[in-house]
Amino acid sequence: MRLVRLSPRGAAALEAALAPAGGGAPVEGSGALLEHLVDAGLAHPRPDHRCRCFPVSVVVPVRTPPASLASLLASLRAAGAPVVVVDDGSPDGGLAARRAAGAAGATVVLRPRCGGPAAARNEGARREAAPSSELLLFLDADTVLGPGEALRLLESLAAHFHDERVGLVAPRVRAVPAGRAGAIASYEERESPLDLGGTPGLVGTGRRLSYVPAAALACRRRALGEVGGFDESLRYGEDVDLVRRLEAAGWSVRYEPAVAVGHLVRAGLGALARQRVGYGSAAAALDRRHPRSVAPYAGSPFPTAAGACAALAVALSPHGRLALVAAAGAVVATAAPAVPLWRRLKAAGTPSAPATALGLTARSSLAATRALAQACCRAWWPLLVPLAVGRPARRPVGRLLGAAFLVRHLPRAVASAGEGRGAPDRARRLGSHLALGLVDDAAYCAGVLLGCVRERSPGALLPDLRRRPRDRRARGGPPA
Repeated sequence: MRLVRLSPRGAAALEAALAPAGGGAPVEGSGALLEHLVDAGLAHPRPDHRCRCFPVSVVVPVRTPPASLASLLASLRAAGAPVVVVDDGSPDGGLAARRAAGAAGATVVLRPRCGGPAAARNEGARREAAPSSELLLFLDADTVLGPGEALRLLESLAAHFHDERVGLVAPRVRAVPAGRAGAIASYEERESPLDLGGTPGLVGTGRRLSYVPAAALACRRRALGEVGGFDESLRYGEDVDLVRRLEAAGWSVRYEPAVAVGHLVRAGLGALARQRVGYGSAAAALDRRHPRSVAPYAGSPFPTAAGACAALAVALSPHGRLALVAAAGAVVATAAPAVPLWRRLKAAGTPSAPATALGLTARSSLAATRALAQACCRAWWPLLVPLAVGRPARRPVGRLLGAAFLVRHLPRAVASAGEGRGAPDRARRLGSHLALGLVDDAAYCAGVLLGCVRERSPGALLPDLRRRPRDRRARGGPPA
């Protein structure tokens, strides 16, 4: 959270920017202010997609093409974008890819051996049909676009690149059932790691959005070439690595959920578990390349202390006095930073400064508690289980892990159950969502541990308790 103070001219500039189209008079110097707000994550631009559109080429990496590939290519053809399909060593020798691409007039590139999605995307960027295109749109073969959606996707993403500092823009990726909707499809609709929600924003280390999935993203060709493309040594996590390298090179990365693509969900429990193991296994390799940027938990000291004390209060709940002390610690850790914040708000003339300050710090503590619960479920629980070997610690550790799991999954499980028809269906939905959440977390955590063993480093398990810098400037941003 950030507190900024605007001058009268700055306030007028912001009011003009927030006014409906044509309703605000431009203010001199407002461009620098708006860039400052965007770079600080306090505002998100909504460019007019009707303005001049950059030429875009589409790269579709594929291995064992899904049945949806033909409809995806047909939608892209209707949008008039040149498309190259890169077959990454499919068992059929690329026959299915050639058929689908031939029907849609797309270019086909065949790789004799499977090199992974990063290698296929780089190959497509080198061999795509319109090398003069300023932008490259990467779409996985199992993404889904309806009739007319491809043109809107291209225009909406390309409009962001009128800002010369933007190197990459990603749309929202929503889970779509591959066939008849079942328990896995319902779970993925709410828990998919590819769906980053409906709130736009900047992407980078220490931000609310730390990555965007490579299933669908648009990249400026110059920015991609400057950082050397996707890292072909990474089978998973190549999208996170690309975001980190673009950020280090000074490029801005944006998430734009106003447009979305569908993504077919895994057709089976084993496929879902293998996917999560793969995602988790990339954490250690990413930590070695970008230290402390993929920590399972990152937070400031006071909210972290509040969340940790709340967790202790739950674990020690039968021991009245100890639990009360832990709960008091959570209250103190929440109230302590509220005092200096209240003084700053009061100095800025904010109405109801004490209540506002306490409300903001309480929200920070609650967010830290949820983040700690996720870290326990996704990375740390195998390290906590040995503590439960001794009988005195067995129940506290069990309560802690159980509470963390419910904090992480119960709200969405209840939302899923609310869509059921009748009590039996609601109970089935609730139980299946929680069971799949258990499989999800266990598989991801297994991948994290496997990656740590492979890299011989525990870095992906360590929390990040550093204070973040106050501003992360994008290329060409205004001076502080």
